[in-house]
Order: sequence, then structure tokens, then C-alpha cells
Amino acid sequence: MKLWSRLHSLQRKIIAAIVMVGLLPLTFSLILTYVEERRALRDTIGANFKELAVGAASRVEMQVTRVISEARQLASTPFLRTAATEANRSYAGKDEPGIQSMIKDWQQRWRERERRSEFPIFINRIVTNHLIRWHDIRRADYVGIFVTDSRGALVVSSIPQVEYFYGKTAWWQAVFNGGRGQPYVSDLYFDPSFGAHVLNVSVPILEEDQRTVVGVVTILLRRDMLFQSISAVTIGATGHAMLMTSDGTPMICPVLAPEGHAITPALVREVTLPKAGWVVVPEDSHGGRNSIVGFSPVRLGDQLAPGSLEGKRWVALVRQDPAETFAPLNQLLGKVAAYGVLVFAVLWGTGTVVARRLARPIQVLHEGAQRIGAGSLDHQVTVQTGDEIEQLAVAFNGMAANLKQSFGQLERRMAEIRRLEEKYRDLIENSPEMIHQLNKAGQFVHVNKTELEKLGYSLEDMLGMRLWDIVPKGKEPEILAYLEQLMAQGRGTIETVFLTRDGQPIDVEIHATALFDIEGGGLVYSRAFVRDVTQRKLLEQKVQRYTAQLEEEVLKVRERTREIEETKNYLENLLENANDVIYTLDADQRFTYVNSKVATWGYRKEDLIGRPYLSLLSKRHRGRRLKSTLDIGAKQVYEVEVMSRTGEARAVMVSVSPLRDAEDRVLGVMGIARDITETKKLERQIRNSEKLASIGKLGAGVAHEINNPLGGILNCLYNLRKGTLPPARQEEYLASMEDGLRRVQKIVRQLLEFSQQHEPELSLTDINGVIERVLVLTDHALVANRIRLEKRLQPDLPAVMADRHMMEQVLMNLILNAIQAIKGGGGITISTRVEEGACAIDVQDTGCGIPSQLLSRIFDPFFTTKGVGEGTGLGLSVSLGIVERHGGRILVESEAGKGATFTVCLPLSRDRATVGRAS
Repeated sequence: MKLWSRLHSLQRKIIAAIVMVGLLPLTFSLILTYVEERRALRDTIGANFKELAVGAASRVEMQVTRVISEARQLASTPFLRTAATEANRSYAGKDEPGIQSMIKDWQQRWRERERRSEFPIFINRIVTNHLIRWHDIRRADYVGIFVTDSRGALVVSSIPQVEYFYGKTAWWQAVFNGGRGQPYVSDLYFDPSFGAHVLNVSVPILEEDQRTVVGVVTILLRRDMLFQSISAVTIGATGHAMLMTSDGTPMICPVLAPEGHAITPALVREVTLPKAGWVVVPEDSHGGRNSIVGFSPVRLGDQLAPGSLEGKRWVALVRQDPAETFAPLNQLLGKVAAYGVLVFAVLWGTGTVVARRLARPIQVLHEGAQRIGAGSLDHQVTVQTGDEIEQLAVAFNGMAANLKQSFGQLERRMAEIRRLEEKYRDLIENSPEMIHQLNKAGQFVHVNKTELEKLGYSLEDMLGMRLWDIVPKGKEPEILAYLEQLMAQGRGTIETVFLTRDGQPIDVEIHATALFDIEGGGLVYSRAFVRDVTQRKLLEQKVQRYTAQLEEEVLKVRERTREIEETKNYLENLLENANDVIYTLDADQRFTYVNSKVATWGYRKEDLIGRPYLSLLSKRHRGRRLKSTLDIGAKQVYEVEVMSRTGEARAVMVSVSPLRDAEDRVLGVMGIARDITETKKLERQIRNSEKLASIGKLGAGVAHEINNPLGGILNCLYNLRKGTLPPARQEEYLASMEDGLRRVQKIVRQLLEFSQQHEPELSLTDINGVIERVLVLTDHALVANRIRLEKRLQPDLPAVMADRHMMEQVLMNLILNAIQAIKGGGGITISTRVEEGACAIDVQDTGCGIPSQLLSRIFDPFFTTKGVGEGTGLGLSVSLGIVERHGGRILVESEAGKGATFTVCLPLSRDRATVGRAS
């Protein structure tokens, strides 16, 4: 007992030393890792929260800036500017008390109207309806829109639940700014009239000179619009963004109500810095302690009126529950603790093993001495200490050396037998082929894993079955005959079908051998290798079907060869008897074939074979330009001048197409040449007649268009010379005369543009961008006429070589024509696409359409179907000239009463194609 106690005391000391040496450095390194990871995680999360706060602030800035821009756009519309100007004129000739009395009178009438939800009859309904339509577009974001004049009195409103007079309110005075005008944005406040939190965005309405303020446009913005920008930020389960003012007042929070926040002065000081950043705060206003908070100021610009946002600034915050923020770190800490416990256990186990190895020899010698003293000579003592104890152990073990040697040899033989048994068992069980053994009754006595997996049975199921139990019904006699052959010949082969447990058939091929009893001669068992030949059977069936298909295809090829021969003869007759000259050229542009029609030019077929193509052309058509055109491996249509054998020049229209081989290489060209000499003579005569007629029409149109405004001007001059007109009437006559002169000036300018036909300055142009710029200029006309606009612009539309300004003029003419054709209520669809190597621009309207009898005249100069003063008739003519100078064309599809579609086609390649005018 005393020795045992000493041994255990030695073990504990060794174990404690090993644990201390291994655990102390590990603990120190884990603590440093935890501190560094916490700092890195905090910096990463802080930077992430800062970026999220900047994004939330940017969205709020964008929403408010967009509302200010829309308010400015609304303030620039002629409807509202005219309404505010007319309201200001009602104060003309009145002193200040009179003006205040008039405003109070209208304010009283506004308050005493019968229903607060309806507009009184003295409100301008036309402008009101225009404003209501504008409001309907943004009703989800706007509570209402109203306009006040230069005194703060209501001019028009999209909702009736507003006050009449705002002249004494601080926000209105800030916007008006003594007549200078500045945009104003209020703080978020609750308006009981609408039962919602709103934001007041106001901009001044300026005269056309942009200097004098004639009124104020105010948009009441819903808080939900800003709420969406803030609530879009989510981090995990508790992370979110909020918006507050620089004095610590919460404005928008998707988690807590404003009164549920506990914002401390320390938090306000930390997050109201001029730049975005992040901080760790003791209190984050949501109950979190030592939280990471990202912040970013909302910058609405320095152009707002003084007093905007109630003199405060907005700040976007991003926070998260610290428990969730540092959850990964806490999980890491848990893992570190678990790893520490594991390391402690490993060190403790290692120390225990080492201690036992040191104390074990003493214990072994003690036990060995006791066993030897008791007479157990077969006991083996193993001690390797290199001292006298080891020598004593060697002497102890020498007594049983022979016995140990005998037992060692026996164990080695047994191990070899077990190894071979495992080797062959593994070979059989994991063989890719199915292997089984049958007894003489045909019952399974062993089945390898492969066969069990293929058939889906368990080993217990298979050991209770016979071979004919797993074949389909009707095949049992084949199996019995196979077993009889096996017993008679000692080997056998058969192809049959096995059924799996779920009834699926498997085609198999069985090769079996029999093992007979040497003494008795009877069958002991049979061994069989079973191969799955299902795939082979399927392949054999496919080969048979493919062979049959090949035979059918051979018959088809023979029939097709006969048809091709007939077609060849037919085409040869067709080419030889064609009314046009048909020929082919090789890569060197020498004739390889020409039909007999060439005899009309005095040549024989034999004269041209091998001769250069250019030798037939006149000298002015043998230039480098034509040769380069022929070198292009693309279809071409062009006109050339061919010299007949007698030296006569013949005008010929040639259409050529490339001849390519199987690898798409150009081998030559095939051409069709049509003699158009007589046709061109007739065309020249007709063209001269048309030119004379067009000049007459152009002169008559110019005279008619200029005569109408000149007649009005002469009439006004006659009335002015009488001297009996009042000043107001004289101003009207002068304005009418000015309009007439401007119309004459416009006609002359368009006539000059039509006649000059200068070449465009081509550059790579984004057609989608040109359309967007034109739509900005025509937006007011679309809104004023209540026209719905739909854009279908191809995103990856390639750039084209075009004059951007000319194309803007063409698209402006087409869109304005569509607006005038609709006349209020309808739709315009503008789309772009790539079609047949060209950029196509469609302008489709749902207007009155163009009668079929007028389609051929719509591009004639001064031809118009519009009323007097609505158009000069030069817009489409000028547009067609511009497009044709770009190598393009304009297509028209229209039907009376069903709208019209104008399609502008511009070539994508830099070489402009010659295209005719089409409609």
C-alpha cells in the first residue's frame, strides 16, 4: 500500500507539470486572440453601420430633393404661374387695408362653405383639375398640393382640407423671402386635418424673368415616403435605421414609437458631427448598452430658406442590439472555452500516459517478483529502462523464451489465415459482378453485397429463396433446365431476367461452375457469376433500330439524288432562258459562267468565260471604289455602265450575292444584270415633269402660307390707323401683328432649312439618350393633353453614326405631330430596336390616323391636314430629308381612326446605304 501511494503521488506531480506547461501559453494566446477579434469585429461592424447610415441618409436626401425638384417643375408650369399672376392682379389699385379686408372676406367665405370636403364655386376649376391630376400621379406619397399668391392667399389646391390664408405663417414668409424666394422644407409634424405626420416642401413661383416671386407651391409630403427609405435598412433580427433631428428628437423609427426612445445628450453629441462615422455609446436609445451606432447627416443643400427644418439638422442612425452584434464573438468565446477544456483534457491524458510510463517499470518489477515467487514461470516482464532492472527482467523472461516462440509462430500463422480470409471475402463481397452460391436444391446459401444491392433484398430474405423465385413467371422451366445442365456438365451459362424486390426487370448473364463431393460424387454447391447486361441489351436494340433507320435514309438519299438531278436540269433551263443576264465570278472576279442572254450585248458565252468582269464596264466604272465594293462578301445592289460589243454604253442594274463554301469562306459571287437603259430614259422624263410640278406646288404653298398672316397684319394696320381704338384693343392688335410676323418668319426659316439641305455632322450617337432629351422638352405638352407615354427602349442598343441635333429635330417633329393627332386623352409609345442591320425608332400614337389616299403626299412640302396656324407642312418634309442624308428612311403605317406609326430606320454600319423614300 505504501508503494502504491508513492507511485500515485509521482504520477500526480508529472501530470500537473505537463498541464501547467501546456495550458498557460495556450490560455494567454486565446485571451489575446479574443481581444484582437473583438476589436476587429467592432471596427468592421462600425464601418458597415456607417455605410448603411450614409445609404439611408442618401435615400432621404434623394426623396426630399426629388420632391423639391417636382415642386419646382410644377411651379414652372404656365397654368399655375398664370393662376398666381391673375390672383395678384386682383390686388391692383387697392391699398394695404383694402387688400387685407378682401383677403379676410375670401377667408370667411372659404371657412363658411357647406362641405369641408368640397371646393367652393369661386375656385378656378380648370387649374384645380390640372393640379388634381398632377396630385393623382403621386397620391401615394403626397397628402396634397396647394398654391398661394404673393400675399399668402390660397389660389388653387388639389385637396379642400387646407386653410385659405398662410401669409402670416413663418414657413410661408421664409419661402417668399421678401419677394426673392427660396425653397423651404419644414420639420416633420402631425397635422390633425389629415390625421397623419406630414412634411411641408415649398418653392416660390417666379415670373418668366425668374426674378419676381408671384406665388408659392406647397407639397404636403407623407411621412411614409421617408419611412420607406429608413425601414429599408435591416441588419439581422434587431438591426435597423432611424431618423432624428440634431436636438435629439426621434422622427422615424420602424421599431419604437417616438416617445419610446430614451435619447441621452451624450448620444446626441456623438452622432451630430458634420461628417458620417460610427461610435460606441453607453445608451443607444433602444435599451442597448455599449452599442455600436453608425450615423450620417442628411445634407439637403445650402439653398434652403432660413428656418427650414425648424433650424435643425437631420441625422440618420443605424444601430443593433449589442447581444446580436457581438453574438459571433460570444459564440467564438464559447468555442474557445470548449477548445480550452478539450486541450486541458488532452494535456491531462498525455500527462497521465507519460506518468504511467515512468512509474510502470517499478510496479511491473514488483508484480513480476511476486509472480515468480508464486511459481508462475510463464509470466513475461517487459522493462526497458537500460539499467539493472531491465537486466533482471531479461533474465526473468529467458525462462519462457521457447514457449513464447512457439506461441508466436502459431499466432503468425493464424493471422495470415485471417488476412487471406478477409482479402477473399472483400474481393467477393465488393466485386462489381453479382456472385452467389446455390446448394443442390437450388437454394441460395450465399449472396454478395453487389447482388443484394441490385435486387434490393436483404441477406436473410435471399437465404430463404430459390433461384427460380427471382425470375418472371414462365421462365421457371428455363432455370430448372439450366440447373440440370449444371449438375450434369459441371458448368453452365444462361441469359435470363431477374426481378428486383420492387418488380423491376434486370437482364442478366449467368456463368456458373459446380463443386462435387470427391468421395460421394454428389453436388456440394454451385458458384455463379452474374453480370447485368441490361445496358448491353438496350444498346443492341438501339443498333438494330439505327440500322433500320440507315436503310431508310439510304432510300431517301437515292430519291433525293434523283430530285436534285431533275432540279439541276430545271435550273439550267431556267438560267439559260431568263430575261436577265446571270453570271458567276471567281475570287479573282473572272467569269466562270454566263447565260445566253449576254448575246443581247453582242457577246458569246465563250468570249466571256475567264475574262475579267471589269473589262465589260465603261472606263468611269472601273475605278477602285467599285472594285472594293465587289470585294465585300455581302449582298450588293448597284448600277453600272456596260459596254456592248459594238461599243454602245448600256445602263445595267446589278444584284450580286457571295458564294460561300462549307466553311463560310467566299469563293466568288453570283450576279443578275438587268438592262435598264430604256427605263432610265423614261424615268428622266418623268422626273423632269415631277420637278416642274413640285416647284409649282412649293410656290403656291409658300404664297398661301405667307398671304394669310399678311392679310391679318394689313387688317390690324387699317384699324390702328383709324385712331379710334382704346389702348387695350391696340395692344391686342399689336400682339396679333407680332404673331403674324413670327409665323411668316417661321415659314421663311423652315423654307430655308428645306432648301439648304446641308450635310449632317456625323458622330457616334446614343439614340436612347437623344429620345430621353426630346421627351424632357415635350413632357409639358404630354401632361397638358393628358397623354399617356410608354417607352420600350432596347437597353443594349448600339450607337449609330448620326448628327445628334438633326435627329433631335426629327424626333421632336414626330412626337409633336403625334400629340396634335391625339388632341387630349390617348397614348404614345416610343420604342427602339435593332432590325436587319439598322436601328429602328418607332413613334406610335392612338390618334385620328391618316387616310390612305393622303399617305403618298404627307412628305410633300407645305402639305398639311392641320388647321390654320397649327402647322406649315414642312416638318415631315424636312425630317425625311434629314433621315435620307443619314442613309436612312422613314416608314409610315396608318389607318384612319386607328392611329399611326412612324418608323425611322438608321444604318448601323458607317457606310450609308442608299435608300429610297417609302411610306
